[in-house]
Order: sequence, then structure tokens, then C-alpha cells
Amino acid sequence: MSPVLFCKSFNLYFGTNALQSRLITQSSYRKKVTEMLEIVYTDGGEPAEINYASAKDFVANQQLEVPDLEDYYVVVDAAVDGKPIELTDKTIFGLYNFLEDREHSE
Repeated sequence: MSPVLFCKSFNLYFGTNALQSRLITQSSYRKKVTEMLEIVYTDGGEPAEINYASAKDFVANQQLEVPDLEDYYVVVDAAVDGKPIELTDKTIFGLYNFLEDREHSE
């Protein structure tokens, strides 16, 4: 058996607990860093809801060529980690600007 395979085997067999504790630590860290974004919006019809793992995910998605939500959709309600967001511009574009400004001010 080559040393590389032996090391990989050794890490896989004996490193399981260390790997699990590292994954738990990383997931605990992610929970503190990420902030769930919940949006209730309407495009003129019935209200719909969409969730993002974080505000950053929403901002990144809105920058795509074809985003999930159109800029003109009306935001009925938005919350980050259950805390309501007060918007002056109650559109998806307004929410995007609010979150983008908040990210740059931190």
C-alpha cells in the first residue's frame, strides 16, 4: 500500500470523530453568520413566499441575468431571522437596495 493511500485510509478510519467535530463546529459557525431571509411578495395576484438561506444569497441571486424575483414585485413582508424589515421602497428593488446598503455599512 502506498503511503498516500495509507494516509487517506488512516484519516478516513481514525479521523472520523475529528471530522465530525470539525463539521459540527463549522455548522455552528455558519448558524451564527447566516441569517435566514423570508420574503412575502405579490406580483399583482395572490401573495407568495420565498426564503433564502441568507440576505447575501438573495442579493447574489438578484444580480443574476434571470433572478428569482422581478424588481417591481411588491414586498408585503420581509424578515431576517424573524425580525421584520421596515422598507421605504416596498418593492424587491427596494429590498435589494436596503440589504446591499446594510452589507456595505457593516
